Amino acid sequence: MRTLCFVSMSADANSTFEVNDINELSKFYKNIFLFPLIKDRFKKYKPPYKKNIILQEINLSLFDIMRLIFTLKFLKSFIIIFFSRDDILDKIKQIILIPKSISIANSINSISPDHIHLFWGHYPSLVLVNLESNIKTRISMFLGAYDLRKKLKISELAAKKSHIVFTHVKKNIKIIKEFTKAKDVKLIYRGLKSSEFSSSKIFKKDPLLFCTIGLLEKHKNIDKIILTFKSIKKKFPSAKLFIIGTGSQEINLKNLASKYDLSSSVRFLGWVKRRVIHNVMSRANFYLHFSK
Repeated sequence: MRTLCFVSMSADANSTFEVNDINELSKFYKNIFLFPLIKDRFKKYKPPYKKNIILQEINLSLFDIMRLIFTLKFLKSFIIIFFSRDDILDKIKQIILIPKSISIANSINSISPDHIHLFWGHYPSLVLVNLESNIKTRISMFLGAYDLRKKLKISELAAKKSHIVFTHVKKNIKIIKEFTKAKDVKLIYRGLKSSEFSSSKIFKKDPLLFCTIGLLEKHKNIDKIILTFKSIKKKFPSAKLFIIGTGSQEINLKNLASKYDLSSSVRFLGWVKRRVIHNVMSRANFYLHFSK
């Protein structure tokens, strides 16, 4: 059986697509080593990973960081980022992540896996940039919404280093080819298990139940959903809004709902199991999605 090294931004239960993908991949590998680039912000929600998925959280001390800064790999990455046309904020974030990326790359080099996969193609591309040039491993990477919005220089370099580049939306293919100069970009749609829905209860629709699902972060625009719901509530007093998900903005969003006297109508359900999500969406008559 083969070994896979899977590089992601984080490892938390809110990363639904990531958890689903890696659990499906676990059927085809003896071991999968999961390397998150940043720490899990929501430790209380442990991702439901399969047993052969081994989480590799690398914690660097100040000494480790200083040691990695004075290496040729750091200098190479720094030069690539500094002279790129990337946004200044993206440059700062990348530079901060260089030591961690080098450490992950070194770990992957020592494992020498059969396959390496980048779940996201923006900041995780730093890991591919820092892999040994002679590593004999098949490499694949995904490029989606966030990656194509940023169009980082490291993403372009990582794509050239990858054997397989794929996306999940047909219109992305042309954008990726122009951006990375990749000759062949695969299209793989996001799938779902129909069996998960077959056992779900079918609820009677609540005509005035609204719902939304996602990380409670600024780029998801949950605040705008609440403000939109405020206008809906004025016209339909019995309307309700269920918000599924967790994030750093949870307290702020609850305060926003309270500010407009919506606490009794807006329910924050937190992180819930997929079956609960199916049930809520089965009951809801409207789904709101304002993500950037």
